[in-house]
Amino acid sequence: MSQPTQQPSQKQLLIWLAILGGTGFFIMSIALGVGVIQGSGASNSVISLSFFGGLAMLILASVGWFGVAQPHKHFDDINQPHYTGHDHNH
Repeated sequence: MSQPTQQPSQKQLLIWLAILGGTGFFIMSIALGVGVIQGSGASNSVISLSFFGGLAMLILASVGWFGVAQPHKHFDDINQPHYTGHDHNH
């Protein structure tokens, strides 16, 4: 099965969605790290807001990627060999 062709704007959108998801994950990690380091002296509202904001970014990026890439329509069937254009039987 051949790879689906993507428009240049689609590729850029996928890159920005990856950046959004990675940033969300990074913010979540930093919020959890600050919470662990500061312990009971940490501001619960700031850490909660940071964590859930990062989680929202990660979910938004995941849903956006699923809508743009549509992996359920373009999947690789492991039972079908990929034709490389090189044939041994001449």
